[in-house]
Amino acid sequence: MSGLFLGKETATGSPFFLDAERPRVILVCGKRGAGKSHTAAVFVEEVCAVRRDDTVVVVDPMGSSHSLAFPAPPESLRGWNLKPSRFPVRVFVAGDPARAYGGEVLLRMREAGIEVLRLAVVPSEVAPELWCGLLRLGSDTAAGAILYRAVTSLREKKSAFELRDVRQAVFTDPLAVGEARMVVLSKLAAAEQWGVFSGPGPGGGQFESGKVNVVNLSIHEPGAGSLRELVVDVVVRRLFSVWAQKKRAWEFGLAQRVPRLWLVVDEAHQFVPGNADSLSREALVRWVKEGRQLNLGMVLVTQQPAAVSPEFLSQVDAVVAHRLTMRDDLEALEAISPVYLRERLDSTVVTLEKRGEAVVLDDEKEEARRVFVRPRRSGGVPTGRQEFRREGALTF
Repeated sequence: MSGLFLGKETATGSPFFLDAERPRVILVCGKRGAGKSHTAAVFVEEVCAVRRDDTVVVVDPMGSSHSLAFPAPPESLRGWNLKPSRFPVRVFVAGDPARAYGGEVLLRMREAGIEVLRLAVVPSEVAPELWCGLLRLGSDTAAGAILYRAVTSLREKKSAFELRDVRQAVFTDPLAVGEARMVVLSKLAAAEQWGVFSGPGPGGGQFESGKVNVVNLSIHEPGAGSLRELVVDVVVRRLFSVWAQKKRAWEFGLAQRVPRLWLVVDEAHQFVPGNADSLSREALVRWVKEGRQLNLGMVLVTQQPAAVSPEFLSQVDAVVAHRLTMRDDLEALEAISPVYLRERLDSTVVTLEKRGEAVVLDDEKEEARRVFVRPRRSGGVPTGRQEFRREGALTF
């Protein structure tokens, strides 16, 4: 049977495959420790192994996706007819990789075959309102108005500009005077010290098919209006633009196909919250609403479905639900459940007790199955960690 092998049905032991012939919006949810991140990794493994022409981009706030580069221990796969595998991993960081990881860790990663690359965040890609949000300057304040005006003016004049151009635009603005101007210049100087912004760099084409492209956000602090949200916004808008160009090329006979792209967003509630705004919200909502026509799919992973925007959840067409117990999360899950289910989804999810057990709802097939997710083929520990274990210095 075609599809992505997620595991076995608990009732019959039959292999369970998730249809991925079309771009989909898939919700993977569950309380902490229930197995949702494991399931997301299994999805990534399957796409890389079965659909090698597809591109996978993982938004990784936890900084753990590099584990896909290490094979799982053979004993963990016993009885599943699976072999340990390492998957090609490319890690992108906004800023200098050596500064983000440190020289020794960076060397070890590269020795393990993990590519580590700088993700260019170009100031001209950031919308004026996002600049105001990032620097905590309300657009209705004098300082916010100065910044908004400077970025808007530059975007009208140039296709690409750098941080120093923004500072110069503020400095030469005849309407920018006094303390408000000094506040903006001070904020821009601080932003330069983050080491994130750079001149124009590679576009969305730098993400390669057949490999796991990881955007590591763990080096940035979380929170509303954070660098994490900004990086996600830049990546999502960049990819959307590149795939729109690919579709136009296909429509005019310049390409044979529009390749599939899967965006896997861990801790999705951080980036499309239901009760607050975020710098990445607009771009992600557009992705799930319009992305299918560009062959763009998404997997959103969260332990708090109730904290995710209902507008976003309404676009979901497949759910992999591990155990949930919080009332708000169960209600959010039931709110997106189709009417054809024989049993309430929230009632079923509460009864899941084993780690890795899940209810898989596929709206395209109009069916729900209780599934035990297969073990990972990757996710082993690096050699250095194995040595630490043997010496008793650290336990993991």
